[in-house]
Amino acid sequence: MPIDPHLLCCQIWRWPDLAHSSELKRLPVCHSAKDPVYICCNPYHWSRLCKPGETGQKEWCTLAYWELGGRVGRLYPVEPSTVNVFDSLHDGDGLCLATLAENHVAPPAVQRTRSKIGLGLMLSQEADGVWAYNRSESPIFVNSPTLDDPESRTLLVYRVPPGFCLNIFDRTKILQLPYGNGTTRTSNQASGFASGPVDINSVRISFAKGWGPKYSRQEVTSCPCWLEVLLAPCR
Repeated sequence: MPIDPHLLCCQIWRWPDLAHSSELKRLPVCHSAKDPVYICCNPYHWSRLCKPGETGQKEWCTLAYWELGGRVGRLYPVEPSTVNVFDSLHDGDGLCLATLAENHVAPPAVQRTRSKIGLGLMLSQEADGVWAYNRSESPIFVNSPTLDDPESRTLLVYRVPPGFCLNIFDRTKILQLPYGNGTTRTSNQASGFASGPVDINSVRISFAKGWGPKYSRQEVTSCPCWLEVLLAPCR
């Protein structure tokens, strides 16, 4: 069966996995769009149809590493169901904080805390939520919308000892919360940011140092080394 010439051109020059011409839509700027007799073979005069549920995002979360109030290095998108976050390259595969911060001069307090991270933690997307497994020799501290008490304005930060794990984000709970309809919470309800709204699809994890009402550090931005887990919204 002969293949449509414009489909062949699009397969060669743009999308090798393109299967059928019905997946294509001609750009309105193409002059031949006004003349049904001719079919344009310019692959850049065609656009590929995006099916519902395909918003192009493959990662289930993005990680941001912070030292005190400043983000260090690039954002780290995560596609595999599990990811390790650790201090040094010899500690495994995943997000290496030492590599991320290699061009960043940290104060001594931050360097001391980072030296305690070691194997760090593993984040895992599972059927019942997102889990954090503490693989380091020091505790980690977690704040999450699904761990907070929605009736309380007091920040809840959970201490996870070495060798322990915690379900840090239950996606089914988000829709049950009073702010789960797409609204955001203010910082005094949410998680230790100095001001402004906080994304309800984000979790904050501090290495070795806690924050909140029970600690001298009231805000997560006072913690030497911490991780922001930016989760893809529920679909």
